Amino acid sequence: MKYRIFAFLILVTVNVNYGQLINNFGLKFGVSYSDVEQKYLQMGMNDNTKFKYGLSLSLFIRSALVTNLSLISEFGYIQKGYQEEFIAANMYGEEIGTVTYKDRFDYLTLKLLPAYEYSFGTISPYLFIGPKIDFKIMTVKDYSSLFKDLRDTQLGLSYGIGLKLNNIFNYALFIEINSNYDFEEILKNDFVKFRNISYELKAGIEF
Repeated sequence: MKYRIFAFLILVTVNVNYGQLINNFGLKFGVSYSDVEQKYLQMGMNDNTKFKYGLSLSLFIRSALVTNLSLISEFGYIQKGYQEEFIAANMYGEEIGTVTYKDRFDYLTLKLLPAYEYSFGTISPYLFIGPKIDFKIMTVKDYSSLFKDLRDTQLGLSYGIGLKLNNIFNYALFIEINSNYDFEEILKNDFVKFRNISYELKAGIEF
């Protein structure tokens, strides 16, 4: 229920922005860098996962609130997941190398990001922090059967910094980096707990 309420509030905010407060809109595109934090509940198990790259795309609208402060309403797509290496052996048990498996989790994400921006001529550094909600739309897995029980909806926090170049052919170009923190695990049972870890590096244009 709390996820539905949060999503409803985001949609209401977006509608208000479009109707009254919208100043600018744009798009972002870049890469995600993700892993999972594993906590095994049985002794002798190790976390051998590593970060993997994915795709990150989003549309946004920016609404001015007061001087230097705005609200970014963002709707996007992000690929999360992880990769894990295992030792490969031949039929005699001799090590012959490693094999890498990758599991990918695809999400649609909604974010409400209050942003503080300060301009130095045509250059404007900014920072932002705000709530997010992710809706899982697909799981692409190489080998793990655990992820059929993944949580479908994730509530969390997104925060980061960026740098904008204003008045480039009447548009603004920018680059930003952000971190996404999930409040709850994507998987929790009697054996293991998994929590998403993800970062994004994106460039964009604002109209």
